[in-house]
Amino acid sequence: QDTPLTLTPRGARREVALTGGSVKFTDKLVELEGVSGSVDDEGALTDVSGQISLSNWRPVDVDIKVTANDLPFRVPQTLELALNLRGLRVVGGGDEGLKVEGVVEIVDGRYVRKFSPILEALRPQRITETSAPFYVGIPLLANATLDLSVESRAFFVKNNVANIEMTGQVRVAGTPLRPRFE
Repeated sequence: QDTPLTLTPRGARREVALTGGSVKFTDKLVELEGVSGSVDDEGALTDVSGQISLSNWRPVDVDIKVTANDLPFRVPQTLELALNLRGLRVVGGGDEGLKVEGVVEIVDGRYVRKFSPILEALRPQRITETSAPFYVGIPLLANATLDLSVESRAFFVKNNVANIEMTGQVRVAGTPLRPRFE
């Protein structure tokens, strides 16, 4: 049996196991063709194709297209999502910035955070530790231009206040640091 190439991208806290396709690289270019695999042994990368131009082994120009199924995204005790990516394209580079465009489908989503306004008002403020999103330390990603269509097949609010099922579509523009929803 073939052994997958496993990667843990810095700051992403996710294990990516590559099991198919081809990756060719030189000191100037990384080419991906039909790369497939999994993320955290849950989500399936079905096709990652494109190229990344390098200078001194650092990315300077990107043109990558990603198709994936059931990718996990979680915010502990708040949000749980399974996402499909259909033709998600990341293009651009250091000079003009990145653009992220395509369709993100919420296959299954749950907002589960409990709501207790009285207890929150009476409870002393505690210092809590949260981890920043992975893109915060990567300015090229944090300031990327977004043009995403987010479609929801099944998104549920299930907590002590509501039990709501939502479907629909929203356009996400702006940047990861300052998204705009339309």
